[in-house]
Amino acid sequence: MTETPANHRRIGWRSRMIALGGLLTLSLAACSEVPTPFQPATGGDDEGYTVTQLEANRFRLGFSGNLATPHQMVDDNLLYLAAQVTLRNGADWFLISRASADKDTRYPTFATPPTFVAAGGWIAPVGGTVTTDFNNPQNSWNETATILLSHGRKPADDPNAYDARDLAGHLAPLIKRGQVPGPY
Repeated sequence: MTETPANHRRIGWRSRMIALGGLLTLSLAACSEVPTPFQPATGGDDEGYTVTQLEANRFRLGFSGNLATPHQMVDDNLLYLAAQVTLRNGADWFLISRASADKDTRYPTFATPPTFVAAGGWIAPVGGTVTTDFNNPQNSWNETATILLSHGRKPADDPNAYDARDLAGHLAPLIKRGQVPGPY
């Protein structure tokens, strides 16, 4: 077979379809993540924790998990971060003055690459589907809290007040630290 511009188009089309199938396979493989570890949020994904000091004794904290991070893990990581910020700043307990949790729901998409059929000197894709599974939602969670640091004994009658040392001790075994070092 001699090389002609038409043959290049046929081969180019087939190569593009094979490459597309490969990319879809890679994108699906990327969906099989591990839970977001306890580490600072870096780069464009914003997964991990953030700390913003608002006043001498007031901080805004956040923790964002990926699709593989259960809501309870995001909540535990945020509370653990609050305890660590409190202790690193020489305080004994903290009060959560404001908190919010945001859920981002996605539905998995599966792709089946097309098969290729040769007819009359042409190679053409046949079939191939993209299916969305609406019966299997996947959630990622982002939680934020504003905390107020204080010294001495925590108020026993306030459910939004936490003893930082006690809380850190209880949550430490549950925390999965990441590879990115952070101050907390």
